[in-house]
Amino acid sequence: MTLSDIFIAFLLILLAYGIWNHLNMSRIARASARKHCESLGVQFLDQNIILRNLSIHRSTHSLIAIGRHYSFEFSSVGDKRYPGEVFLIGSRLKMVELTPYKASIDKNDDIH
Repeated sequence: MTLSDIFIAFLLILLAYGIWNHLNMSRIARASARKHCESLGVQFLDQNIILRNLSIHRSTHSLIAIGRHYSFEFSSVGDKRYPGEVFLIGSRLKMVELTPYKASIDKNDDIH
């Protein structure tokens, strides 16, 4: 085994780790979006998220961390899709944000 073979093996291992880490962060973002939607009583649509942006941030837990910005869609009353966003820094959830949406009115609520 030559030095170039070891270097190529190292690059392949690094690539595999990067893909595994990306999939793990996507799962965290998806679970966070789904949980946030459930807590607000809206429907998380299509059960997927889309990576929009990667960035480098300073972290309180390490020297640097990769910031990830994901987008997803949700529906409040089933007639329209609204965009939402999830922000992660490293593996920590920074924020889940939903655009303003039409809320359903409960028939049991007394409107004055």
